[in-house]
Amino acid sequence: MVKGKEITTNRLYDRMVVNERFVWEDVTVEIQPDSPDRDIIKPNYIEVKNITASPMPDKVEIAGELEGEVPYLDDLSPEYLSTSFRKTINLQGVRDYHEIIPLVRVDKIYKQVKDSSVIKLKFYLEIFLQIIRPMDIEIVKEMAEDLGEANRERITYLSQVKSEQKSFQLKCDHLLSYNPKEIKQIDAGIELSQINQENETLILGGKIIGQSAFIAEETGERIKESFTEDFYQEISLPSLKPEMVADVFPRIETIGYSDQKEQKLEINVEISLIISLKNVIEKEVISEVVHTDAEVDFETLNFTIPKTKQISEQVEKRVPLEVAENLQENTDGIDAQIVNLTKEINKDMITIKGQLELVTTKQVDQKTEDNEMQFDFQKDVRFKGMQREDNVYVHPRIEFVILEFNESEHEENNNEVFVQAFINFVIIKIKDYQYQLVTDLEYNQSEEKLKSSNQTTFLKVYVVQKNDTIYEIAHRFGLDPEDITKANDIKNPDMVFEGQKLFIPKS
Repeated sequence: MVKGKEITTNRLYDRMVVNERFVWEDVTVEIQPDSPDRDIIKPNYIEVKNITASPMPDKVEIAGELEGEVPYLDDLSPEYLSTSFRKTINLQGVRDYHEIIPLVRVDKIYKQVKDSSVIKLKFYLEIFLQIIRPMDIEIVKEMAEDLGEANRERITYLSQVKSEQKSFQLKCDHLLSYNPKEIKQIDAGIELSQINQENETLILGGKIIGQSAFIAEETGERIKESFTEDFYQEISLPSLKPEMVADVFPRIETIGYSDQKEQKLEINVEISLIISLKNVIEKEVISEVVHTDAEVDFETLNFTIPKTKQISEQVEKRVPLEVAENLQENTDGIDAQIVNLTKEINKDMITIKGQLELVTTKQVDQKTEDNEMQFDFQKDVRFKGMQREDNVYVHPRIEFVILEFNESEHEENNNEVFVQAFINFVIIKIKDYQYQLVTDLEYNQSEEKLKSSNQTTFLKVYVVQKNDTIYEIAHRFGLDPEDITKANDIKNPDMVFEGQKLFIPKS
């Protein structure tokens, strides 16, 4: 500490949000019925319990348990399912001192018959990770004028408050062109276009986009029709305060219909939400001290501010029936996923490309046959503030896949299958920030040496640029490299980084 001089310090203590990520991992469970004649129904609800998250350098280990009941087609006693899982997720930038807050839920369940006696269930887990950096730094808040000239900066960061899960119900009236004889399929996705905050209430606006497939009573044809429903929903959040920001990640949890009146269906939709609440913190800090005789101690603060955007895309393809024959035989065995995802970032724009992969299974002579199909897609998304150098993460989620077979009694030559998928994309843009905070000022020289030295020891403060070296910087200012390493207490002249601030001594 500076002797005979006055400085005031302040403790900077917080839980800084440095990243938010979605990942999807699959867990496969095999079920062996007590009789080869018994078949199961895909369970509607499986509980995720005892979740733990362990941070390591550039990765996170997630562990937990899945529990629930798997019903049989014969309505007799269900199968009790209980299994543990452990997944290692690569996440660049994670450190072992970070705190990881996980939210895990079952996103999709796919059923596949492995052989005559074993049924395989594949669970896709949606994992939302909030990565927190615990911060506890003692920084210089005020200093006497005769110590030197203090340069100040205002920093802004996000402080973690909590993450919550909420849900609500919606009813939609779906008008049909024909009287339905049999409802074959109803699926939907969600687009969230508005998030407002008012007191302790979150106000959401958006729309449900869906499709139904049914057999027309008059013609016997299989008809496919779409529907949309705008919604406006208020969510009570007692923990929501005016100074907070809320990120909301919705999804369709369940969909069905409760009433059918001639050419109208009353569709029931359950929507679940992950809500991430954060405080916006602004602080003024001393970032450097110039024209001083004291040695200045710094601590570098690296952090990020995530910004999210959600959009959707419909992928539509027609494929020959012989290519998709397995789909018609066993639509319960479809495993849909996104592969080969790439992104191209430009100013205020991101282009997302990838492939929708459908993997189906079919039981033939007590053997399982797989069939794979891939469909290309591309989506251009406007994202204000996007820059080429930004770190951007794209997380696609398949809301539903519809397979359209023409079942008309009047069509004899039907050789195509219509495949439609509704994909929701969560885009998280990460803006990186780096600040140096002054934590202390010290004198290592004797009083006599101080009196004989010049009043101004340093010429300026230089910010290290990309690919800079100590030797190049020293040459630029007409100095020896040792002059800069000594002035900045640098032990290894090869260890300087972009954004680092160096004191440049007088020559």
